[in-house]
Amino acid sequence: MKKSNFHITVSMAILWAFACAPLIAQTNVNMAANGATLGSPFQIAPPATCFFNFYDSGGPVFNYNNSADANVTFVPSNPATHRIQVSFSAFGLEAGFDAFYIYNSNTVGTNQVPGPQGATFTGFPAGNWQNINPGTITANTGIAAVGANAAEALTFRLRTDNSFTAAGWSAIVRQVPIINCNMTAPNNQTVFTGAGSNSCFVNVNTLLPTFLPGGCQAGYQLQYRINGGIPTIVLDPVTTNISAPVGLNVVTWEL
Repeated sequence: MKKSNFHITVSMAILWAFACAPLIAQTNVNMAANGATLGSPFQIAPPATCFFNFYDSGGPVFNYNNSADANVTFVPSNPATHRIQVSFSAFGLEAGFDAFYIYNSNTVGTNQVPGPQGATFTGFPAGNWQNINPGTITANTGIAAVGANAAEALTFRLRTDNSFTAAGWSAIVRQVPIINCNMTAPNNQTVFTGAGSNSCFVNVNTLLPTFLPGGCQAGYQLQYRINGGIPTIVLDPVTTNISAPVGLNVVTWEL
């Protein structure tokens, strides 16, 4: 339909939210049966990997194995801006005989996070977790009497005796910002199709947001949605074009 002799106004309401792109498939990490876990250290790398499902060697269904001394490390996408956080939803070892250790480090044995339980009957040292859930552990946060962890990583170690096992654990591994990342959105815009236009759409050229402190958005994917629709990834590091239909359109930016 021809739109001659009048203008069409498109108001761009710019909103902002932090979001990690949804995963196509969840990524599971099972601790090795013994020794270092193959692929360790595992890095959070949005948008492909926003989190890991972390299990013992038996995975989400089976018990862990006997005679283990296994370990695994998780690291953030950028240790200058993010740190690793692990939240245990379930946890249980053979109390008194098996032991789980956490290190505020990317190395086994460095900067041990003191656990609440003592040495086992089998001789594994104190400062471990046996049948007490560690809850949520965040690198370099709320951890007393440990040294600096420049890698912002967490490392886990499981030691078991040669008989009997338990269900082990289920946890989510993610990265969290070290500091608050404040976003300032570009101003709302009103644009016109122009006299004589026969189109009901208009391309809006908008600046990208700014971040304080600079670089805090590293490790995330910038995308936008028009009126809550399918997200579009922004590849242009300077500006981006948005094609908007007639009327008031709410463009939600996500990081």
